[in-house]
Amino acid sequence: MSTRCQIGFYGEEGKLRDHIALLYKHCDGYPEGVLVPLMPFLKNFFKMRKGDMEYAAARTLQMFMNQHPKDYLGYGISSSLHWDIAYFYVVLPDKVSVYKVSFQNKPKRIGHILIEKGGNKKYVLSMARKLEAEGCTI
Repeated sequence: MSTRCQIGFYGEEGKLRDHIALLYKHCDGYPEGVLVPLMPFLKNFFKMRKGDMEYAAARTLQMFMNQHPKDYLGYGISSSLHWDIAYFYVVLPDKVSVYKVSFQNKPKRIGHILIEKGGNKKYVLSMARKLEAEGCTI
């Protein structure tokens, strides 16, 4: 079964439903499958366009789709939160927070990683694995 997730882009911390843009990823939505490509991309993107969350969402969608150019159904733009996702990622100008989602419960924040650390692939990979395994604040 696929590990679905959504990635929300926000200008500031607030309610999860107050996103600027919202992406859907059908497969590999666990922290390692999302954070390993996302963090270095965001670090480089925000060097040039800090705080431009709409454009960050558009380019993030393009980045993920470029990894799987023939997968036309695995990614999308959402208008609201889906009930069947396993993880939710909150992208802010300085960090990405990770939430574990279950059908019956409110999303639970299990940690975050700073955008500035996104260039260190080994660090991002180890932190993603920790988030997935036990839930921790990074």
